[in-house]
Amino acid sequence: MIDTIDQVETPGLFFSNCVSGAGSYTTEALYFWQNQSMPGTIIKKLREQKMLKQETVAKAMGISQAAYSKIENNITELTVKHCRILSKIFEVNVYEHLPDDFEISRPVKAKTTEE
Repeated sequence: MIDTIDQVETPGLFFSNCVSGAGSYTTEALYFWQNQSMPGTIIKKLREQKMLKQETVAKAMGISQAAYSKIENNITELTVKHCRILSKIFEVNVYEHLPDDFEISRPVKAKTTEE
């Protein structure tokens, strides 16, 4: 079981693989993003840094402005699809925005390879 981000071999790949859908980190990236205490606060900050309106981001995500507002207000959890879209819009790696004391709250299965 992985208890902290420090135990992850390649933490920087989490969100990039979430974006591409490649690798074994997609689910882990989603858990990191969802379990962050205030992901909506981070998303709002990123949106404001890009000087984008909620309506603009919502349209790019294929959701209403009201639904997007619920994400920023931590009412609605993010999906993998949302992670992918937001990462492209904001051009970010989620790992860069996690707090230093962030911990995974549930076990994560590691991908195994057959030789």
